[in-house]
Amino acid sequence: MFWDVFLLFSRFLESDFSVAMLAVLFLALIVLRRRVSLLMALLLLLLLLPSLKLAYADARPCVFAPGLVACPNEFGLPSGHAASFGLFAIAAVGSWWFFPFALLALAVAYSRIFIGVHSIPQVGAGIALAALLYVIGLSFRHRFHKPVHFGGAWKTTRLKKRQELSRKAVHMVLGTLIVLLGVLFGRDALIVFLSVALAGLFAVATLLMKGWRLPLLSRVFDEFERDVDLPGKGAMYFVIGSLLVSSFSQNFGYALAAIAILALGDGFATIVGKLFGRARVAWNKAKSWEGTIAFAVAGALAGYVFIGLAAVPLSLVLAFAETLPLDVDDNLLIPFVALLLEFMVRVL
Repeated sequence: MFWDVFLLFSRFLESDFSVAMLAVLFLALIVLRRRVSLLMALLLLLLLLPSLKLAYADARPCVFAPGLVACPNEFGLPSGHAASFGLFAIAAVGSWWFFPFALLALAVAYSRIFIGVHSIPQVGAGIALAALLYVIGLSFRHRFHKPVHFGGAWKTTRLKKRQELSRKAVHMVLGTLIVLLGVLFGRDALIVFLSVALAGLFAVATLLMKGWRLPLLSRVFDEFERDVDLPGKGAMYFVIGSLLVSSFSQNFGYALAAIAILALGDGFATIVGKLFGRARVAWNKAKSWEGTIAFAVAGALAGYVFIGLAAVPLSLVLAFAETLPLDVDDNLLIPFVALLLEFMVRVL
């Protein structure tokens, strides 16, 4: 009975996607606070989605094996359905509306796999793209309108130097575990894990912002979180970056190398820079040459396990990108640059 209803739901989304989108958008504009950022992210998605599908030219699974509906004509990476409904859930973080929007987004994402019109990586790419575009939407709103404050009961303080180093150590351990999961269980399993982990982080952030005290998690966030407004921001961005490169990369070994470089290269850069950094990078005084060299060496060693000597130029490029004076979180910048480099090599 349940699966019959779910099949009807999935077919409705395939045939009447625009109707469903407009209905949910209408509700979101009524009940959510961060409407401008949501609309900007949706506009960016509308503009970028066709180009990304053409650029990656990734065939849908129904091309090779018939699904439960007629196979769409366009390519499948990324999933526009997953990205669109994912945006509504992300825009609702911090509000009780997050939970119904998140359940709807997860149902939509799974429905695309269920009827055979998208693969797991294509759906994962849609979720990662939604998160990335919403961050961009927030940044634009902050720069050209007014800062976005998530508000709520969550507050913490800036980390001291010792706490910052401990936070980076946790960052390195978690990144290594993500890579290990990919090695042991493969690409599809890693993408599912990262998607569920991201939804879980958003849910935890919402509960903390509503004043809930969660066993163990609240203490961990109090101890290691450096952002004063959005709990778990660093972990969220790390998961988004990992999901982005895992879903969009055409080579899973390359994706694992990029995540390993993000975890260990960036981690050692911060630790070495904080402890021994003396010579400042000319174009970014917040960065040191000691930290940049540590990034390049640690990243090359970590990436070598997956892509051999190709990890050396990759780590060098990512180490340079990490020094650029851009107002972009390293957890998003490094995976994005890695994907851009892979795409450029493939095209050229």
